[in-house]
Amino acid sequence: MPVSFLVGKAGSRARAPLLLSVTRDRRRCVKRALLVGAVLLVLCVATPGTVLWRATSPTTGPRIETGRPGRALLLIDLREDYTGSHAKQPYAESARLIAAANDLIERRA
Repeated sequence: MPVSFLVGKAGSRARAPLLLSVTRDRRRCVKRALLVGAVLLVLCVATPGTVLWRATSPTTGPRIETGRPGRALLLIDLREDYTGSHAKQPYAESARLIAAANDLIERRA
């Protein structure tokens, strides 16, 4: 070890306590590094797991009562990015699409 060259003659008894203290310090550093690594690993696994669990668990709000059990009207991605006047990806017949969606909503309500 590099420290042994600083302590004196080879075979000197004065080296032993210093080498032991260096070894203890190294062990402490390794233990701390392992502890920090374990904590980071737990956080890296727990955070996405918690987010996934919260995203897939059912809501706890009040139940929405409808007149037609088992039926639903889903309007998916009907927003300004596709149907607005300054749409990033314009739909060719957005006025007709919105009118049809509104008609469906009125008939099903």
